[in-house]
Amino acid sequence: MWRRLGLTLGLVLGLVTLAAADGYVETSGSYSEGETIRGNRYDTSGNLKITPGTLYGGEHVDPSEDLGYMRTVPGVTRTTTFSSVTSATNSLVTTVPTGAKTFTAQIINATSETKAATVLIYGNLESSTTGGILICTITLPSTATTLQLQDSCPVTTINYPYYFYTLSVYTSASSAPFTLYASY
Repeated sequence: MWRRLGLTLGLVLGLVTLAAADGYVETSGSYSEGETIRGNRYDTSGNLKITPGTLYGGEHVDPSEDLGYMRTVPGVTRTTTFSSVTSATNSLVTTVPTGAKTFTAQIINATSETKAATVLIYGNLESSTTGGILICTITLPSTATTLQLQDSCPVTTINYPYYFYTLSVYTSASSAPFTLYASY
């Protein structure tokens, strides 16, 4: 008899311990429509009400971590890599995410004038604006018939830890700003 009582008492204390560890005990009962319990909404049968979400494709951000972080990819991401340039010059060292990417050069201004630009895009293994490997050259030809000049490199899958850019030719009477974008 003592053995059976000890077993029963042990089971009861074990269940009390499990319930106490969670910090709450919920019992079955009636629910009103949309009732909120512990931040969740329930229907009249006690079922959790959920709203389906939007699923996105994505890529794992850091392969060295297994924390499940994911960058969502609802569309193309564009980063400005070289901006508001108004003379022939070199950029600072930049980074661009890995994967397929394209570079797009652009000059926009409010007046139709003769303007032109040539930019050389380099990838580099070192954080330096010397050396490097020429990935692409974009030439925006001189024209007086448009307000905007724009052109892109073909898509490249070459990945370097660092990039830099040289604007070797720049012509604009009104100093129309030159901008280079990386789309990935």
